[in-house]
Amino acid sequence: MRMIANQVEFAWQVFDNAVGYSETVIPAAPILFFGNLSAYQNSHFRVVTVGLNPSLHEFPADSPFYRFPAIADQTNRNLSDYLEALSRYFFHHPYSSWFNSFEPLLNGMGASYYQGHKSTVLHTDICSPVATNPTWSRLDENRRRLLVVNGSRLWHMHYE
Repeated sequence: MRMIANQVEFAWQVFDNAVGYSETVIPAAPILFFGNLSAYQNSHFRVVTVGLNPSLHEFPADSPFYRFPAIADQTNRNLSDYLEALSRYFFHHPYSSWFNSFEPLLNGMGASYYQGHKSTVLHTDICSPVATNPTWSRLDENRRRLLVVNGSRLWHMHYE
């Protein structure tokens, strides 16, 4: 639990550092992972999918914490609430047009982001836990470089 607590703390630091960038989606929160962490840890085998950074669609303008209701209060950075919000993601209106594209392949392995399979999948983002507008591919190269320094460091913390 100590390792994940360090990762969450660092994810918030990365997010706080990015708040001053005009491309950072605000209000929002850093996304360390998407999916049910305890189900993943107890899975028959573990599968992780990887993207670049969270989509701006994770935090819709009209209701930014629609998908993460447990962390809507940005002053509450409680570890348990944060992990619960991320773990409940696929129960709270996930950005399914993105994630469902992986489901046929995952289901063929007996895995899914959703309940009802032998293995629960997590999704992480290798470049940054920060949602941006525009998307990663349309970000200025200098901004991508700034975000990836700590985002990549955070992602590699999973394996230290």
